[in-house]
Amino acid sequence: MKKIVFIVFFFSLALHVDWVNAELRGELIVSPEYPKAYDSVTFRMQSYSFDVDLALITWRVNGEVVDSGLGKKTLTIKAGGTGEITSVEAKASISKTDSITLVYNLSPQSVDLVWEAIESQVPPFYEGKALPGEGAVVRVVALPSFVENGRLVNPASVSYSWSVNDAPLLSQSGAGKQTLTTRLDYLADASVVDVVAKTISGGVARSRITIYPTATLPVFYQYDDILGLDRSYAITKRLETKKDISLKLVPYYLSKVESSDPGDTYMWSLDGLPIKTESPTLITLRPKENTYGSKKLTVTMENSKRRLQQAVAELLVVFDSR
Repeated sequence: MKKIVFIVFFFSLALHVDWVNAELRGELIVSPEYPKAYDSVTFRMQSYSFDVDLALITWRVNGEVVDSGLGKKTLTIKAGGTGEITSVEAKASISKTDSITLVYNLSPQSVDLVWEAIESQVPPFYEGKALPGEGAVVRVVALPSFVENGRLVNPASVSYSWSVNDAPLLSQSGAGKQTLTTRLDYLADASVVDVVAKTISGGVARSRITIYPTATLPVFYQYDDILGLDRSYAITKRLETKKDISLKLVPYYLSKVESSDPGDTYMWSLDGLPIKTESPTLITLRPKENTYGSKKLTVTMENSKRRLQQAVAELLVVFDSR
């Protein structure tokens, strides 16, 4: 008797059903990323596990419903004061049984940046701000204002992450390092200094400034051995004198490096002929008796340690000692 053997093949059909029982996931995107006190802040819900535009989204601020609707995925509110916590809650309902709730505690903090051109030359008691020349060294200080649990956070306990033109400066970053010393980029029209300040408890603030290099601005002033520099007016283009006169050249914003060799040099000439001076920036002109005439006074200045810092100052001097 012949046996008939039935071979039964069982096929396992694997269906992708993650959308039925998968865990819903989403996130709130905050703009600006580092809000300051009383900023307008926008929250946007996004998800790759469900269609946000088809979800019923309800927004609550500090527990109170402020907006709701199908596909209502954005909300804009005004932040509170520094350190004030605002709780923002977004609940997305996909069906009667499937929903997700996202919570963001908004606590605005701030950090300000101030800078100084530490090697730029300006006259004594100058009331303006010294500006940096090409490739000059500047010092930037971060001034954080963090409030946590109603108390100001000590700046020394804050961590600072510095960068210049988006290049991280790891050696100058870290806890308590609220001062940055850097040289302006020769190859850029400006240098953008950026700092992100963080506290141990999670407070974050960010600030950035743009620093532009300034051309050297040479200016002549009259100088007196007793009264010193007369900054009440600048001598430009033309000078008429009947007697001996001392001129002081102030090379605004030319770098003076603090070392045995500061790098700045001055070359004086009268009608193209080199002349000697009392000091690199001081000259006394002595017209001869009973003479009349004019000569062109020229000073060429540069800094060998800051190659792009160069300038020429010219002055027409008219003598009349008759």
